[in-house]
Amino acid sequence: MFAHNGKDPGGKEEAVVYYYNWDRKTNQFNRETIVKGSAGIGLQIRTGDLNGDGFDDLALGQGNFSDTHLFEGRILVFAGAEDELTTSAMWSRTGGERLA
Repeated sequence: MFAHNGKDPGGKEEAVVYYYNWDRKTNQFNRETIVKGSAGIGLQIRTGDLNGDGFDDLALGQGNFSDTHLFEGRILVFAGAEDELTTSAMWSRTGGERLA
């Protein structure tokens, strides 16, 4: 599977979702990998304080995810903190049925 049939720059590269964290000490951005390989995220990205700790969290919908069913989809939630975002999902759920 390729982004836009592989016609865009990087369209044949592995799908990856990154977030960038500003380092106040070095005055530069640091890139962190959240999802690699089976990203398939598209526009299903939302932020908000989902766990009530006062920091924005990140929710990603993965429509092309397949586990026990073909394209059942899945949602991943990554917890925010004062200066960073977790790179392992704190919560995930699948659609549980084909083409959910």
